[in-house]
Amino acid sequence: MITLYKPFQIFTFEKNTIMKYHSIRNLLLLLIITSLFFSCKKTETGDLIISNIEVVDVEKGITVQGQDIIINGDKIKSIIPHGTTKLQSEQIVDGTGKYIIPGLWDMHAHIRAYSHQDNLPMFIYYGITGIRDLGITNHELIKHWKGQIKNKEIVGPTIISSGVIIEGASARFPSSVVINEMEDVIPTIDSLIAKKIQVVKLFQNIPSDVFKEIIRYAKEKSIVTSGHIPPDMNQIDAAEAGLGSIEHLFNIGNTLPNYENYNFTEEQIQTLAASLVKNETFECPTMVNLEYFVKLGEAAKDSLVGAQLFEDNPKLKLTPAYFRAWWAAIKSRNMENFTEDDYTNFKQRSAFNGKIISKLHDLGVKILAGTDVPNPYILTGISLHEELEQFVKGGMSPSDALKTATLYPAQYFKHDTTLGQVANNFIADLVILDANPLENISNTQRIHAVVYNGQLHSKEALNTIKSNQIIELANYKTTDFDQYIYMDVRRNGIDAVRKKYPIVENNEKYTIEKHHLIRLSEALKDGLQPEEAVKALEWNKVLFPEDS
Repeated sequence: MITLYKPFQIFTFEKNTIMKYHSIRNLLLLLIITSLFFSCKKTETGDLIISNIEVVDVEKGITVQGQDIIINGDKIKSIIPHGTTKLQSEQIVDGTGKYIIPGLWDMHAHIRAYSHQDNLPMFIYYGITGIRDLGITNHELIKHWKGQIKNKEIVGPTIISSGVIIEGASARFPSSVVINEMEDVIPTIDSLIAKKIQVVKLFQNIPSDVFKEIIRYAKEKSIVTSGHIPPDMNQIDAAEAGLGSIEHLFNIGNTLPNYENYNFTEEQIQTLAASLVKNETFECPTMVNLEYFVKLGEAAKDSLVGAQLFEDNPKLKLTPAYFRAWWAAIKSRNMENFTEDDYTNFKQRSAFNGKIISKLHDLGVKILAGTDVPNPYILTGISLHEELEQFVKGGMSPSDALKTATLYPAQYFKHDTTLGQVANNFIADLVILDANPLENISNTQRIHAVVYNGQLHSKEALNTIKSNQIIELANYKTTDFDQYIYMDVRRNGIDAVRKKYPIVENNEKYTIEKHHLIRLSEALKDGLQPEEAVKALEWNKVLFPEDS
């Protein structure tokens, strides 16, 4: 026992009582200090705050743990270590245990949709906040959709569009603009710029001298270019002409002499890479396009596998009926004479292309992730993730594959100071993931939430997009006549399609009801094709005169 003497008072304590006294005093001091610390701590406010998340640095290929991301409007205001400031916002997302990447880009798309609602939201659902649309779809319609997206009237990604495809003589697509002579280059490109196109998309049937002049003038006007390559040019020629991006590895056979034998020398690939790097030419190989033919071979070998890949594929439930009807017809034609040798060749070609892409990337060439959606069985949104998987399968690291859909698209558009990274003052286009994509590229599909232009699409909101899509598509069947003919109408017009169907009656391929062409007419009207809409109604009047 210890006794303390003070004037007029005597305090007597047991030893353990003194220890308790000190413990309580220390605890009170700690609480006071902590309270003072937090009262002095700066408060960060934002329209949206993502708290305690692991940031994927796509440029360095690393993650940074425990970060708070403050978003105001459509920009990232600041990124700070978690716990260093007080956070204040009406929207705070707990990012604990999650990862955040820049919004993804599909750099080779053709929207070609029946309406905005059955296609555009799917990009956001799959974390794709931007697409490079390379023609065929009515450019005025795309501009209309872009305005609606900007005003938050509809859900969809940023769209950077070529408006049209530029072709030479004997154009393949009725919507294309033809430039076959040198004197037509400047006035035609000027007219497209006046219509606010943002990319020049070139086709292979343009004469090579005209092809080069289009690229030169587009570059003078600060318009990025992309395209196929004329048959008398190789990829080095295209790079030296200044082409911004080569699509589908076009004319790689003209460039690597042993390509058909699935071989190249180190000197050949280094020469190609050096030219692409020097001229800042990107490659957009669209690997999933070729993978479709590999799947055809697997389907030809085993009908059960074919059903799983195509007819019964659960991913198709989010795909519009008009795409599925179109694809089924193409697949049927492709399968007619598909042989075991075809399958072997496509499989070898796919693997070899993957090897080329990986090697070019290792040598400094920048690769762009693109899908060519909606070519057969290339699905809006999800196929971009499959493209990333193809890159890794070919030899890229997950980190490098991720660059192809984030960092490199921003560099291609020369928007790399505002897009393509999770960084201060960058556009708040972001994807929150439940797992680390640097460990497994398939983790880009484990989407927890999407932020587009600073607007949060939570898991619940994404599920609503999905359920709305399913409800919308339930109104259509692939055998509905309007769905069956839609892609043909979109490309060739009502008059050309009517000639193909002089007699329209129910059969094993399609059924016709009086509301089908009315519904088609409404879609064409909404698609800014009023004359075609009227023609659809006139056709319906012929087929169903009692409902005129």
